[in-house]
Parts: sequence; structure tokens; C-alpha cells
Amino acid sequence: MEIFVKIFEILINIFEAFISTRFLLKFQGYNFTLTSAKLKFVYASLGYAALTTVLNYTVPYDGVLGFLYVAYFFVISLLLVESKISVKFFAALLDNLVAMAVATAFLGIMSVTFKDTLSEIIGAASWTRVASITLAQLIKMFIYDIILRAVGKSGLKLGKKGWTLVSSVLGISFVSIALVQTSAIITNSYSVLLFAAELCSMAVAAVCFYMTILLNKSQRESERLRLAAQQEEFRAQYAQNVKKQYEEISRVRHDMKQTHSVVMSLLMEAKADEAIEYMQRAARKISEFDVIIDVGNDFVNAILNAKLSEAKRVGIMVLCSADKNAAGIDEVDLCNLLGNLLDNAIEACEKCGGKQRIIEIKLRARDDKYILEVENTAPENALESNKLLATTKDDASRHGYGVKSIKSIAEKYNGIVDFSQDGERFRSTVVLSVGE
Repeated sequence: MEIFVKIFEILINIFEAFISTRFLLKFQGYNFTLTSAKLKFVYASLGYAALTTVLNYTVPYDGVLGFLYVAYFFVISLLLVESKISVKFFAALLDNLVAMAVATAFLGIMSVTFKDTLSEIIGAASWTRVASITLAQLIKMFIYDIILRAVGKSGLKLGKKGWTLVSSVLGISFVSIALVQTSAIITNSYSVLLFAAELCSMAVAAVCFYMTILLNKSQRESERLRLAAQQEEFRAQYAQNVKKQYEEISRVRHDMKQTHSVVMSLLMEAKADEAIEYMQRAARKISEFDVIIDVGNDFVNAILNAKLSEAKRVGIMVLCSADKNAAGIDEVDLCNLLGNLLDNAIEACEKCGGKQRIIEIKLRARDDKYILEVENTAPENALESNKLLATTKDDASRHGYGVKSIKSIAEKYNGIVDFSQDGERFRSTVVLSVGE
């Protein structure tokens, strides 16, 4: 019986390693589709199983040594997952806290129910122990799935302070449970009060995590409303620009009639030089309202041409090239995206003082991708002095959503965003997937 239990425990360790590693990676958005990714997952799981087996045969109860598991999963996250350091640590801590909480709960229930000491429960080789270990792993797997469903596909997105506070609470809960269990193992005594204290620590961790989810949802909803307000702002700008362009066209038609009369009068009076000068002045006025870019969508053109005309009026040179095929992208999203990119570019150019100021726009359709590239003059290396590209405006509470909006739209289309700078040239590149 004892040999069977030991073999079974090794198999359970392997099973536990796979479900724990799966949770760790899925929590951070790991892509399991590639064969290489699946192999890495298997190797990481087997490594965790080996660590668990070694510790099981070295110490009677992991206790505070459970931080070795946290450290292992943190390293695995560093090697396999692209996420923030704070998220990696939080995922590793949460994973092992769940494992410890389930194991502790079972030990407590068995000790209080059967009046056995912890050393007897841990060292026993019985069918009861086999059944309890199996049930514990199934419950843990169930809890992992509940957490993943609660978090959702997009995961948790908190600020640095948020991650620090949440991780601190979970870490304190982890340590308190470990210390109580270690103390009980050393003294070989366990009471209802100690079990209640452990349950309270678990409850604190559960409430903390629930509040984290609520905070995350609240933050996402706040950003969604901000982005929606920004989209409405672009719609309002579109309406204003269309009205303005209509008024300008009407004015230009009236002025052209007047210009025609004046030029004819000057030519009839043999005043060719004056006629030429008059025509040049009229041409300059008309050029202020040129259609600078045409993406095949009147809604988008109205926004872009207004912004680029504004750039030209403040002395910024504008260079544009665009493919008209923007099929598959919502026009409001495209307005929002390009509007934010151009706002940032114009703002950067205006800070360049007397230097030559240029904005170059390239819009390209390639197979199932739509590529937007905006390159502009910048006064300094923004990525060094402002890595998060946060707003530099005085009223930060009402600004600073430009980059977030750009990234949000790119995420909606399974795209990527890249910011880079070479000398005084800052480049913003967005690639959107428009295929099925």
C-alpha cells in the first residue's frame, strides 16, 4: 500500500504541475496554439513536478518554502510570457496561494474531523489520503477555471500602485497561512482556532482578489466611456468640418466669380502683371483648403484634411501617401486612430521651435493588413524622457488618452502598435488585421 501511495503521489504531483502551470500561463494570455509553445508548457510543468517531488521528500510540509514555487513560476513567466513584471509576480503568487489554501483547508478539515495530528495525516499511507489528494487537485483545478473566467480573455489591467497593493495583500495572506501551518507541524498540534485563523486569511485573499476584479472592471468601463466620448468628439468635429467645407466651397465659388470679373477687367485694361498677382493671391487662399489626403471615405477625409490643413497653417510641412482601400475598418475607429496620431504629431512639431517641421503619413493596405505610419519631427527622444508617452499637458486628468485609444483600437483589430525614434524623427506605426 505504501509503495502504491508514493507512486500515486508522484503522478498527482505531475497532474498538479500541469494544471498549475496551465493556470499561470493562461492568466497572462499565453498562446498555446504553436507546437513550440506547447512543448515549452510541458517542460515547465515537468520542472514544477520535479521541484514538488523533491520538496515532498525533503520536508514534511512546504510552509514558507512555498516561496520556492512562487520563484519558479516567476522565472517561468519571465522566460515564456510577454507581460509586465508586476503581472508575472502576481500570477505566480496567486497560483501558489490557491494551491496552499486548498491543501491547508483539506489538512484542517481532516485534522478537525478525524482528530488526527498533522504528522499522522501527512505521513499516512491510506486510501483516505489518496482520495483526499485527488479531490484536492480537482477542486484546485475548478478554482483555477473560476478565476480565469472571472478575469476574462483580456486579463487584469491595473496600474503600478494597484498591482503593488494587491500583491502585498496576497503575499501577507500567503505568509500567514504558511506560518500557521509550519507552527502546527512543528508543535504537532492543530486546533479549531488555528483552522479558523487560516480560513480568515484565505477569506482576506479571496475578498482582495474579488475587489481587484471589480477595480479592473471599473477601470475598463471608465476607459471605455472616455474612448466613447472621444469618438463622439470626432463625430462632432466631422459635422463641423463638413459644414465648414461646404461654407468654404460656397465662398470660393462666389470669390471665383468675383476673381473672374476682376481679372477680365485688368486684362482688358492691359494690366497683365496686376492680373497675375491677383490670381496668385486667389490661388493661395484656395490652397488653404486643399484636399491633402483621400482615403476613399468622406467621414475620415473630413477629419484628416482639417487636421492637416491646421498643420500647414502653423508652418508644418505635410507629406502624404494613402491607399484608398480601408475596407474592414470602422470609420469611427479609423478617425479616432488617425486623429490621435496626428494630434500627437502636430503637438510634437510645435515644440520644435525654428527647426524644420515635417509630418509624413503613409497608409498602406497589404493583403489582410492595414498599416498606418506617421513620422514627425520631435524636439527630443520622447521614448527616453517619457517611456509611457504620458500627456505633458497641464490638465492631465482631461488628457492622456491618446496613446491608450490607439492601443485599444489596435487590440480590437488584433493589431500591434510600435513607437520609435531616430534622432529628431519620431515614428508611430500601427498594423491592423482586417482579414477574417
